[in-house]
Amino acid sequence: MESRLKMSGGMRRKPTAHRLTPTAIKPGPDSAGSSGLTGYRHHRQEEEEQDVAALEALIAGYQHGTVFDKAVWRLLLQIPRGCVTTYGILAAQLGSSPRAVGNALRRNPYAPRVPCHRVIATGGKLGGFKGMVGPRDGASSAKLVEKRMLLRREGIKFGTASPSSKTGEEKVLGTPFTGFAPP
Repeated sequence: MESRLKMSGGMRRKPTAHRLTPTAIKPGPDSAGSSGLTGYRHHRQEEEEQDVAALEALIAGYQHGTVFDKAVWRLLLQIPRGCVTTYGILAAQLGSSPRAVGNALRRNPYAPRVPCHRVIATGGKLGGFKGMVGPRDGASSAKLVEKRMLLRREGIKFGTASPSSKTGEEKVLGTPFTGFAPP
């Protein structure tokens, strides 16, 4: 480091921050004065629809999943980014049990692209992830840390269970997604 400073005359350059300035977003010719983001949003929506179609084809062609597993995985594709649902809500949608849903999620070969990390326990706790279960394997297991990180990256907020909580365990904040189309 010292030799590099000597070679450059002993002065350090400040790193330049690349920022998106308001002038960088200009209305397109077809946007009729809109912010120019309309085309981007439309393009992004088309990409997501293509991704869902491709993932549905992968699920349908997967040799080792049961009919129930595949039904659970297809429902996962309906959960929007930045939302969560519960094992119980998925189970009610499928006429099954939360434990059966959890077992199907554990067998998801396409995680996190088929977003099983968006499914939490009814009380707001993380539940399990990739075969690890919080109460049994410890809330700080590497798999649950990964699930928490994936959810935070999608904008999910966490808070402590309650002010009087002895464990200080975090829960997912917000209302679970319930807007599923019939299977």
